[in-house]
Amino acid sequence: MRSLRIVLVICFLLFATLAVLLRGAAPGPAAQVVQGVRLGAWEDAEGTVYFSGQRLRCEPAADSDYAEGCRAEIAGQALTLAARPWRMGDSLTTRGVCVATYGGRAWPCTLQSHHTYPGATVAHLADPLGLDAGQMSALRRRFPIENLPETTIVQVALILWPLTALALVLALAAVWPYGRVRRAYTGLVFAAWSMIALLGTAWGLAFLTRGFWD
Repeated sequence: MRSLRIVLVICFLLFATLAVLLRGAAPGPAAQVVQGVRLGAWEDAEGTVYFSGQRLRCEPAADSDYAEGCRAEIAGQALTLAARPWRMGDSLTTRGVCVATYGGRAWPCTLQSHHTYPGATVAHLADPLGLDAGQMSALRRRFPIENLPETTIVQVALILWPLTALALVLALAAVWPYGRVRRAYTGLVFAAWSMIALLGTAWGLAFLTRGFWD
């Protein structure tokens, strides 16, 4: 029984760690104008790199033309973004206006919808700041969860779903007062708890990974 409890504690710690990592890779707070940044274009040989707006340091912009100024370190240099939400007169194909500065020069920047979080706004720099393939790969390694393939996220979630539900049932089994309650009552409680664990785990994993698949 002691070994079971140790295994369960380890399982729940791993699940909690995964939850923290996934939430850290999700789009930034709703209050931020820029909730994520994507560098590069899908058709380019170097591919794209995406990172969450939670990796940015944002504050109200000093320039009244913009609502927010954000900063992040990319390949040893500072990337700065100034952005504001869409307003009358802006292009209907964007979600606002942004300007990007990196390496002492300005770079084209557009605000777009996140591809799986429709409500989130992503600053897209189709020209990836002049970074080469090696630097883009290094960025993907720096932000591994944000750049995992969608199929990998779904496969991991499908594996964790029954395992986590089973761990919850075993947790109840480890503390259940056998011999002090009727067997019929025990059966009903475990049946109900198994259903709650299965459905609750499915909902929890779907919530945690909702920004990584469509």
